[in-house]
Amino acid sequence: MFYFELMVTLSECGANIDANAELGLLSEQWNAGARWLWFMPWYDGEGVSLSHASQEWWLDAMSQSYVIARESLPSFK
Repeated sequence: MFYFELMVTLSECGANIDANAELGLLSEQWNAGARWLWFMPWYDGEGVSLSHASQEWWLDAMSQSYVIARESLPSFK
């Protein structure tokens, strides 16, 4: 049985711990086949500095037609 077309919820994604490697924009990751139901990238913490989610990354992510902002969702109450 294959599940290649199923989306996966990855709540924390894309920590770039290699300062010499460039992490792709969300649009590049999506075009390479990565799929998420929702996402939230890692940020600095616990004395570790992570390189991710620059302003360019967020502008790219939020400008994609497949990204839906929470404010755009109907009330589920």
